[in-house]
Amino acid sequence: MCTRRALGILVTCLLSGQLWGQNIEVNRTNKTIAVTVDETLTVDAEAARLKFAVLNYAATSDEAYNENVRISARVLGALQSAAVPVADIETSSIKLALVPEDERPAGARTAVRYQARQGWTVKVLAPEAQAVLEGAVQAGANEIDEIEWGVTDPAGLEAEANGKALAKARGLAEKMARELGAKLGELVYASNTEEDRFVQQFWLRRDRAYAFASKVALRLFPEKVSRKATVRAVFAIE
Repeated sequence: MCTRRALGILVTCLLSGQLWGQNIEVNRTNKTIAVTVDETLTVDAEAARLKFAVLNYAATSDEAYNENVRISARVLGALQSAAVPVADIETSSIKLALVPEDERPAGARTAVRYQARQGWTVKVLAPEAQAVLEGAVQAGANEIDEIEWGVTDPAGLEAEANGKALAKARGLAEKMARELGAKLGELVYASNTEEDRFVQQFWLRRDRAYAFASKVALRLFPEKVSRKATVRAVFAIE
């Protein structure tokens, strides 16, 4: 009798009113257990988004522009010669501007008046990121921005994290049911909350190889990619 009373109190506390925006009826013939669990799945990065640019200065806008075009063509030529598909190369920024006088190097106020900058975003497989970045620098890229690491199938990573979270929720619910002297029944309701953190998606061929040969001037250590799943589940108990 005490066990049944405790069970009724527990169920009422868990499911009084509305549960996560959905009405779950609680009565003597509809006993349930509600659990909320988190699960984080961490995997190795499969792909990378590289960001680099060519920045140069000159006395005139034409000189700055023409020099930037020359070096940029060399960078793009190196990428294409290394079998990086054009579809994976994007122009992220382009700029031609007068440099404010107080920002010009001392003693070179006349020689440095204009700046030209062209930047790219290049998607590559993670194991090739180092060689591709080195090749771009060797060809003339002189600015490197932060690298974004990601996976080729973020939806699959999320689904796997959700599956593990749901299995964890069932295990916790089964333990609670045993402690209450009851038997866990079928899943009545489940929802998941997506993590705010962005997981980059890259559509890349896995069999692609690049022709750049690394000179070990630069060493990259890819970040791990994580996906956190929060699952709220309601199970019937018998």
